[in-house]
Amino acid sequence: MKLKQRERAARDEESQMVEYIRDEVARRTIERLAFLKTPFSTVMDFGCNAGNFERQLCDVRPDDDKRWRDDKNLVRSKIEKIYMVDSSQNMLDKYRDAPFNSRLNIERVNADEEAYSHPLLAKKDMFNVIVSNLSLHWINDLPTVFKKLYNSLQPNGCFVGSMFAGDTLFELRTALQLAEMERCGGLSPRVSPFVESSDVGTLMQKAGFQMLTIDVEEIVVEYPDVLALMKDLQLMGDRQHAAAQT
Repeated sequence: MKLKQRERAARDEESQMVEYIRDEVARRTIERLAFLKTPFSTVMDFGCNAGNFERQLCDVRPDDDKRWRDDKNLVRSKIEKIYMVDSSQNMLDKYRDAPFNSRLNIERVNADEEAYSHPLLAKKDMFNVIVSNLSLHWINDLPTVFKKLYNSLQPNGCFVGSMFAGDTLFELRTALQLAEMERCGGLSPRVSPFVESSDVGTLMQKAGFQMLTIDVEEIVVEYPDVLALMKDLQLMGDRQHAAAQT
């Protein structure tokens, strides 16, 4: 069902208007990669969606400050090849004609992130750096996937990932609970569960990762009403239970 939602979202032209969260997280990922002193040439974008990381890495805007331009240029100059991996072929193809495709050496890989069964993913010590932006929250078996990601990294490689966690959609969850208690006298799960940030470090350590840094950041987005929020979630391909049942 999740794959069908994402395939449909990628085909919808309006979905280009709701890239704001993934673009912002991709930008923060690039800023962190700019601090790495070690060289990296082979990168995997795991659960790449439509390529927000690659697009942010190559986009040139008049209002970009010097530090942001320098960070992008530094990270881009280190990358010899980047593998975009996603389970949705439509997501992979969404920006295939965008300018960033001519500025980066990209190979698109259609593979189920949780099954991790593609021949490329089966290769040990394949990547210097793995990034994953806002896709891991749909993985059911995080411990196993973390272990496989660790095996795909070269010694002293770096994993930079982000995921929705903890209190994401807290207001939506609370509003739906209060409304259901008032009308029905009981509660039903209307929003998919999120992993707690405190558990992520433990899971990664058990998978073999060392020298962990876990950051928790809030990105506040205001919506005029609940229907506008659900519409954006649907266009993002991140529709929760609440949107599916309303």
